Amino acid sequence: MVVIFAIALIAGVVAGVSQNPPLGSKPQGGTEALSAVAWWSNLGLGALVGALVGVVGTYWLREQAQAKRETRELQGLLRMLYVEIEENRGTAELLLGVEKLKPGYWTDTVYKDDTWKEVRARLAQLLPDADHFNQMTAYYARNENHEKGILRVIEIGSSLYDPDNALAKLMRDETMTQIALAVDALEMVKEYIGDAPVDRESVENAAQEMERLQRELDAERYGREQGQ
Repeated sequence: MVVIFAIALIAGVVAGVSQNPPLGSKPQGGTEALSAVAWWSNLGLGALVGALVGVVGTYWLREQAQAKRETRELQGLLRMLYVEIEENRGTAELLLGVEKLKPGYWTDTVYKDDTWKEVRARLAQLLPDADHFNQMTAYYARNENHEKGILRVIEIGSSLYDPDNALAKLMRDETMTQIALAVDALEMVKEYIGDAPVDRESVENAAQEMERLQRELDAERYGREQGQ
């Protein structure tokens, strides 16, 4: 808007000069040219143009700086979100590999969403593609619904591969779907941030740590039961 206003203003001044020559000037070549130069000089058009260029330049620099700040902020938020989604993907793969799900590590929650809740309002403003934000929203909404089913399977002590348990079979299929959706979301995020902030190996190590913790919880529970 500032640029358009400046151009329009300069164009208006030039048009005014061409249509309204200085008073007393004669429409002959040399005299008319000298009068026009004197009129422009008196008007201080050079100073006006300089001021307008300064305003436009300042506005442009401010807009560029704001755009860079928003880009850095967007990338920072998406890196945080990448870590959370990658961890959720690792959790889903771990669920598929556990022979028998037991209460313990997954007592109240399966998937993490603290980062998503923290950044989603700002992401809605910063993400240039609304479809990408909708993709994230759908992924986390499915996580929440899927988690309820998984916790129910854990509650009854079943395996996702129990052929006699319809809920377990459904949750196994849903878990595979969630893994695919997580991978799609991670690939989308990498379009904005470039290299991933965490590698797949680190998530697998975290999964192994969760398995170790689960074994310790089982051993502790067994010890309490034997002591009763």
